[in-house]
Amino acid sequence: MSNDDWWEPGQVTGARPRRQPVRAVVVHHTAGERGAAAVCATLRARRLSIHFVVDFDGRVTQHADPATTVTYHAGAANSWSVGIEIVSRGVAPPTGRVREIYEDRVHGRKVRFLRFFPEQIKAAQVLCEELCERFGLPLQVPTWRGGELVKRVLTASEQREFHGVCGHYHLSTRKVDPGTAILEELSAAWLKRA
Repeated sequence: MSNDDWWEPGQVTGARPRRQPVRAVVVHHTAGERGAAAVCATLRARRLSIHFVVDFDGRVTQHADPATTVTYHAGAANSWSVGIEIVSRGVAPPTGRVREIYEDRVHGRKVRFLRFFPEQIKAAQVLCEELCERFGLPLQVPTWRGGELVKRVLTASEQREFHGVCGHYHLSTRKVDPGTAILEELSAAWLKRA
């Protein structure tokens, strides 16, 4: 891995030392179809950063140490979260690799999302589980009492109280990533274990 693919506080812009404990893993889609090195180049050009990237084939690359480094991927949540980017345009129409399209509502508006490939879903699940174990987080996504996925921004109070795995859209009304399907699939898998 080159220095352009790694963020470490003090070495580069786009990262700082972690001072708060990790209490959430934030899942994103890249909004593009290029691999991990290109994702890092794009983020660096925007003065952003990420801890992990999941590529098309499920390969996971690490780009910062989540225990020591805050990356810039989710605004105010950066200080208490770990970021995972999954390579995908994210929303329809597809470009490049063909993906299944599904429709759902986020922030009260209809969005046509692109499903992640099975290899990406499996890799993201394993990575989320490893990170939750490492940081003592429950295997959960934001849900209503009936178990249905929350499809809006969490309030400031909900964000302070939440521990687990969430989507970028749970933190910003300007975002719809990573879509709802992957979070529903993670939740279903984890509820089966309970």
